[in-house]
Amino acid sequence: MVEKYGPVRAKQLVDIYLRHYTRLALIDTGQYELDRYRAHTRATAERFGLRYEEIQGSTALIEKMVTGPWDGEFVVVPPGRSITYADFLPKEGEP
Repeated sequence: MVEKYGPVRAKQLVDIYLRHYTRLALIDTGQYELDRYRAHTRATAERFGLRYEEIQGSTALIEKMVTGPWDGEFVVVPPGRSITYADFLPKEGEP
């Protein structure tokens, strides 16, 4: 962004992009070594004035997306049909 817009405009844009963010979280899914990423993540959080956190995560949703079943946690749309806001609302009889 600095190369394209210059340092002042780049900072303004980053401030706009991040204005509603308060934290940067490193999610531990158990799939990688956190130590490899901690320093970079902490430095990035500090650079942008965000609180750094580590939170426990899971790969369960990704695994389910790949292997199924595609239940109520997924919006399945047939090919050629547009996705609408209503697709994300509970269907009648669902919680």
